Amino acid sequence: MDNTVGSLTEVQKSVVIGCLLGDGYLRQLKGRRNAFLEINHSYKQKDYVDWKYNILKDIVTSEPKKRQYNSRVAYRFYTKAHLELTELLKFSIKIEKR
Repeated sequence: MDNTVGSLTEVQKSVVIGCLLGDGYLRQLKGRRNAFLEINHSYKQKDYVDWKYNILKDIVTSEPKKRQYNSRVAYRFYTKAHLELTELLKFSIKIEKR
């Protein structure tokens, strides 16, 4: 079920929360209003990254890209900065401080 225009769908929220419980990373750059999600996996997990991308693609800036880091080959993408991601970041920080 979709939410209001510009909001994350329930499926997108579930994927984001699942990423945060696993190896996803929410970041909010200094001076920016909202946070974004970074998805970064080994290239061996390309199909898994593509699955996440297909669910989140309406809030993603560009398709996943292959990157070389020394001997490691990664496959990653970033979402756009989004208010609901900022709210999830603030919530996760509150939990960590407990």
